[in-house]
Amino acid sequence: MEHRKVQVVVIAKEEGENYLLLLQTNEERGSFWQNITGSVEGNESFVSAAEREFIEETQIKTFDSLQELPYQMEFEDRFQRQVTEKSFLICVSQKYQIQIDPLEHQNYRWEKIEQVNAAHFKYKSNYECFKVATTTYL
Repeated sequence: MEHRKVQVVVIAKEEGENYLLLLQTNEERGSFWQNITGSVEGNESFVSAAEREFIEETQIKTFDSLQELPYQMEFEDRFQRQVTEKSFLICVSQKYQIQIDPLEHQNYRWEKIEQVNAAHFKYKSNYECFKVATTTYL
């Protein structure tokens, strides 16, 4: 059975600057930095899953825009499931303080867009998704 996932790039525009939200996974999950990721549940749409994951992983209840990005991945995960992952961009109007779930993450940071590079991410796909988002957004 196919497993469906979402990846959500979050960009804040504050005082004329653009910032990327990075979440650091907890030690059990590897302590690496990433965009928001999560599974699509049941009959949920990819768009609904992106919105739900954003709210669950940040506790931010509002956003300016949500759009699907022209970036999708097909891969086999560590459980040997075939995965389809669609990517989204959520824009917010400020760098909010994030209430992270310690079961998933241990830290977060807002990084200036122009300072973000591949070294900020463990997985190349996270960086590629970020690049597509900034090309679309900026």
